[in-house]
Amino acid sequence: MPKGYPKNGINKGWFKKGQISHNKGKKCPWSSGKNNIWFGKKRSGKLNPAWKGENASTWAKHIWVSSKKRKPKQCSLCGKKSKWIDWANKNHQYKRKLKDYIALCRSCHRKYDIKFNNYKVKGHSQKLITFNKRKLSLYEWSRIVNISSATLNGRLKMGWKIKDVLLKPLTFIKKRGKKKPKR
Repeated sequence: MPKGYPKNGINKGWFKKGQISHNKGKKCPWSSGKNNIWFGKKRSGKLNPAWKGENASTWAKHIWVSSKKRKPKQCSLCGKKSKWIDWANKNHQYKRKLKDYIALCRSCHRKYDIKFNNYKVKGHSQKLITFNKRKLSLYEWSRIVNISSATLNGRLKMGWKIKDVLLKPLTFIKKRGKKKPKR
């Protein structure tokens, strides 16, 4: 509770109904006009004390780009007109250069990020595996060969060759039941 305010909530005469406050119509002397340290100064961009420059997060840089460029109307790759079109970074270095960003719809943006190894699908790492002149992520290979990505990842961690990882079928260990006693 602020100092001078009754703790029990009962007004004992500190504030009277209809009483005019002591500072009504007055401006705060240290924050108005020429007394303010930011009076007449721009606070946007590099002049803002909270500016992080290149150390800003990728999300902050995407917001920065959307504030500098107009809202895109169609995807640069597929040409689809959509409500959900984002600014995607071309080289995935996320520098503050407006030329490094292109307008992509959500589906093209995801495909673009997966292709250039900068996106996780359902928590799976997107390590690219090259086999038969095809460079795909572990998740994409798992969908092609119908083996879970966890199984493929486990095989890679055990030191299997990529050919064996992708081409060997699943082998299940047969459960051995109790041996029947001899009669």
